Amino acid sequence: MIDVTLLGTGGMMPLPGRHLTALLVRHQGHSLLIDCGEGTQVAIRRYGWSMHSIDAILFTHVHGDHVAGISGLLSSMQTEGRLEPVHIYGPQAIEEVVANLCVVVGVQFDVFFHAVDQPFRVNDLEVTPFPVMHTIACYGYRIDLSRRPKFLPEKARELGVPMTSWSRLQAGESVRVGLHLVKPQDVSGPSRRGISLVYATDTRPCKALEEAAWDVDLLVTEGIYADHEKDQGAVDKMHMTAWEAAELAARAGAHQTWLTHYSPSFRNPRDYVDEMARVNPTVTFSDDGRRTTLQFEE
Repeated sequence: MIDVTLLGTGGMMPLPGRHLTALLVRHQGHSLLIDCGEGTQVAIRRYGWSMHSIDAILFTHVHGDHVAGISGLLSSMQTEGRLEPVHIYGPQAIEEVVANLCVVVGVQFDVFFHAVDQPFRVNDLEVTPFPVMHTIACYGYRIDLSRRPKFLPEKARELGVPMTSWSRLQAGESVRVGLHLVKPQDVSGPSRRGISLVYATDTRPCKALEEAAWDVDLLVTEGIYADHEKDQGAVDKMHMTAWEAAELAARAGAHQTWLTHYSPSFRNPRDYVDEMARVNPTVTFSDDGRRTTLQFEE
């Protein structure tokens, strides 16, 4: 399973009761953070999570409302006693930007930077970056947790595998029985659906986002405005309105969609709840601190 917490729903500037957009994803005691705007460390504490467990920080792009909290976060991780390396992923400019923001920060752990030009893994999570449409280089991220096929004891017995070796097969190892090599697929059922999550803000609707969100369990994306009078403003600033996000989510078949990254001028998402329910009932306006646990299907 994967625990997901939306640390903030604000874009451009924090407001009372609305932190800047950041997402914390946790699996088996390890976490990754996507974006780190001003005050992210405060939001992490507020919602009961630990900074010590964050192994990777993924940045969508280098605008200030997505990166300005990194110096405080790294300092707090140091205070909490982290010694293990931290990996930072993002566009090509991310190392220079973070280094400039952290000139007064000293930490005892290593920080490694990676440009997001290909898929990568954070512990058991498979992360696939994809470019979106914004005013500068910007990425969304798809996170997948795969699920092994079901182990079939009856098949293992038929092939003469002793029970003491079953755990090795379940862990993905092959086992030799006499003159024969028994592979995990020899004692497994059909493939099973995993868990998937997509995070993307600061973008116009685009094919890359729609494809990444195909059949996803949870899509977290922006709905910067819901007032139709501001539609052109979203186009001009290369952002996506709540209604455009709802239409994209429907085309992609996303199981549920959380809207976030609201403009500071968008103070009243609840006024649009009924209208959104008619447009796409799987889409909801999120508040800070929203959380869920994504679990494998039975």
